[in-house]
Amino acid sequence: MGLGGVAGHSHKHFHADDPGYKHRLKLVQNYSAVTAACLSIRKSVFEEVNGFNEKTLKVAFNDVDLCLKVKQSGYRNLWTPYSVLIHHESASRGRDDSPDKIMRFHREILYLKKKWQDIMDNDPCYNANLTLKRENFGLRQKRKEKNLVSGKINHKNFLDCRKKLYNRLSGKGIEIGAFEHPAKLNKKCSVSYCDAITTDQAKEIFPEIKHENLNEVDHVIDLDKSGLEIFANESKDFIIINHVLEHLLFPDHAISECYRVLKPQGFLILAIPDKFYTFDLERSITSSKSIFERKNRSVKEPIPEDYFPVLECNHPKMLRKDKKAQKEFLIKLMNRREHLNVWDTLEFKSFFKEVCKLNDLNLRKIKDFSPNVNDFEYVALYEKH
Repeated sequence: MGLGGVAGHSHKHFHADDPGYKHRLKLVQNYSAVTAACLSIRKSVFEEVNGFNEKTLKVAFNDVDLCLKVKQSGYRNLWTPYSVLIHHESASRGRDDSPDKIMRFHREILYLKKKWQDIMDNDPCYNANLTLKRENFGLRQKRKEKNLVSGKINHKNFLDCRKKLYNRLSGKGIEIGAFEHPAKLNKKCSVSYCDAITTDQAKEIFPEIKHENLNEVDHVIDLDKSGLEIFANESKDFIIINHVLEHLLFPDHAISECYRVLKPQGFLILAIPDKFYTFDLERSITSSKSIFERKNRSVKEPIPEDYFPVLECNHPKMLRKDKKAQKEFLIKLMNRREHLNVWDTLEFKSFFKEVCKLNDLNLRKIKDFSPNVNDFEYVALYEKH
């Protein structure tokens, strides 16, 4: 684990008769993972760990993920030198050389790193003094060879990234869904707070948050039902809407409403959590098409059943409960307005661009920060033109 930044083959291109590093090519031994090009596993164990991850790892690294789940469950992955095969790498599926394939491959890498970072940094089956650049068990040149897995990035606090954008603001504005992280604005700004629930309701529904950080809500609004209809066209110098769009049934309408209320040259700051850095890691990305099709629903507000993916992926133990218990839990998730939409940064940028095109919104990006900088969210500043 960790070879090339993710995972690689041991003894690649060694001669068939070569004993390998410390005679490892001649010994039956344990590895953290083996390739599914030649792999056998008991059906009971395969089902116990829920098999391959076909949602997030459709092509690459699903075998590595499977082996690590097996290892995590207390079993061992065994490699034997007494089975000899010829493997034509990727001959059947082709190369990852198109834009879509490259994007998919990068997402699979990111998923694996986020889920199995610890073992990639410290593989018990691979000495820490050996190279991560080549698949030949060579010695690692510590002065020249960086950690390809973690990269030792000094992440900025996401609030610090937001602050850099807030410093651009002035005039009168609104902050939607400030919750426990209200924007710290300069003295040139006057802001009113909007949310779907009152401050007292937030304290009751979310006992786990820091209640002392909550500001009093000035306007109780439901973006899905009424948008920002209480505000006149082109009446605000800025709008801040952090970690709100993922909770909405109609996030596209919310973006359009923000544009309507902004003055020309007004600023929009928005942030969304990137699934690869949150508890939504195992959930599928919400497609733009599925969001746009929601306008055809007969019920124009969230219903408990909309939150089943949250239950399924984030609370799997509830799947063993009866229907009544599941329904009660779904209602709880709905009252907490858990994430209806799941994006990574690339998918959200694509969704936002499509919303702007479909609704003729002329928003120019001034500055943004991606989660590889703040280890959490995509946050951006746009100017209305």
